[in-house]
This record gives sequence, C-alpha cells and structure tokens, in this order.
Amino acid sequence: MAGRDGYVPVRSGEVHKRFGYNWFPGEPPINTDLKQKNLPEGPCAMEGRQMGELEMSNMYSDTKTWNPAVGCNYDCVYCEKSFKRQLRRVAAHIGCQDCYDYKPHYHPERLGRIPSSPIVFVCGTGDISFYESKFVWRIFRAIDAHKPRIKKTYYFQSKNPSVFNSYLDWFNGNQDKVILLTTLETNRDEIYGNISKAPFPTTRFHDFLDLEYSRKVVTIEPVLDFDPEIFLRWMHLLKDQGTLEYVWFGFDSKNCGLPEPSTEKAQRFVDELQAYGIGVKEKTLRDVALVKDPYLAHARVLLKYS
Repeated sequence: MAGRDGYVPVRSGEVHKRFGYNWFPGEPPINTDLKQKNLPEGPCAMEGRQMGELEMSNMYSDTKTWNPAVGCNYDCVYCEKSFKRQLRRVAAHIGCQDCYDYKPHYHPERLGRIPSSPIVFVCGTGDISFYESKFVWRIFRAIDAHKPRIKKTYYFQSKNPSVFNSYLDWFNGNQDKVILLTTLETNRDEIYGNISKAPFPTTRFHDFLDLEYSRKVVTIEPVLDFDPEIFLRWMHLLKDQGTLEYVWFGFDSKNCGLPEPSTEKAQRFVDELQAYGIGVKEKTLRDVALVKDPYLAHARVLLKYS
C-alpha cells in the first residue's frame, strides 16, 4: 500500500529483516555475539574516567554525550568520518575492539557517570534500537537515581523511532526532562538506499508522527536533497500536532560527497520553517542564514518568495 506521500513505505522491522538483523520493535536483537552475556561486568569494564563517555557533543551545542551503550549497525555513509572515526580513537585509548568495530555493546561502568551538562545526549555514539531492553532499563534507572545540581534535559535519538514505543511508560513519566529525536535528512526514499540501512525516511517520519509523546525534535543533518513541499508538510504536521519543539538543521560537515540541496533551496526551506513558527537550531549552515524573530522570517518569505 502506498504511503501518504505516494511512496510505498517499508516498515521498520522489514528493514532490519532485509539487512539480516531479523529484529522487530519490542524484541531484542538476536546478535548474541556482542559479548554482553555478563552485563554487570560489560565487555571492557575499566576503572577511572574513560575517554569518550563525557565528551562535549559535536552533534548539539551545550550538550555532552553519555555512552553507557555504544555502536550501531545502520552503516550510514556519513558516520564513517564522524562517529566511527571518533570511536576508533576511543577504542585505541581504552582497548575495546567492539568500540573500534562500532559494534553494538555495553559499558555498564559508565552508568553512574552522567555528565554535568544542561543537555545529555544518551548513547549518542550509537542507536538505542540495537540495545537489549533490559540494558535500556538500566539506563533509565541510572537517570532516575541521578540527583543533578542543575535541571537536565536528556536526548534520546533513534533512526528507528518506532523503538520508542517500547518505553513510552517511562518516557511519558519523565516528560519534564526527556526529548525524543529522530534524524530526517530528506523525504526521498529513492536516494536513501545508498546512504544508510536505517528505515526509509517516509517510514521514519510516519513512525515519529504516530508516536504518542509530547516532546519531539527533528535533526535534519546532514541534509540531503529533498522535495520542498513534502518535506515542509512533514514538519508542519509535527508542528500542528503540538509535539515539535524545534529542528536542528545543517549540511554535511565532513565532505562525504552526499547529494545535497542547493543553498537557495535550503535557505527557502529554513525561511519557510521559521515563518511557520518552527524553531531552527544551527548546525553547519554554510551560507544559509537564520533570523531570530519569526515575524521577520514571515516577512522575508513574503518579500522573497511571493
């Protein structure tokens, strides 16, 4: 059956099955070779403050990444020069082969070391969809037990947002401090097979829209070429739903040779977002400019594109 925007969506579980993971939302991965049988010890538990667990995030400003679980099997082409390269440096420091291979695995010794930043990017060097639910619940319990000196916001991000449905009871009980994110680089499914093994953008968007949670953020980075009317409609639907807090927007910062929109198309897209009242936070913008006042954004759209 064709999706609401004309594409035939591939469900999240089918994507995993297609790429050999045989995993469906709500079920743990069947990759039993991740050296995670003895969870209290972890694959490479080490004493002391470890490199990589409290780093400032390159993804988001005012944010530190907290990595009690690490790794992802989506093989996004642009991760090779960013997350994978970063984790290989960490692996050399701590002697963890699974980190070097970017293989989903656990570092339970980090559970008690939540960073002291206003925003904490939970498992930012990986994807929660590849972690067993019993370990994800250990992460939740660590957050519950943490008594921060300042108010914290926790980012949980996945390219398979349907996985969040398995934990909605906890998320909804912590809406004051938890924001759920997904990455939508484009609306075009037809170009995405060469970019990533993650669920296609159309599937990802509809799963995120259908998610019964009140605080959502979309990361459009690295932005890929898109169809403006469809991509804007997606953001409008989330905004009209009352769940979209803001959007992160940026180009590829690692020169991966991705199919990108023109600066003019990206500028108009950002202008239209801001004119609609959607907050846009800055990533690598190149020559794209933001305005601070949404009324100015609305005026700019009227003047430039009417």
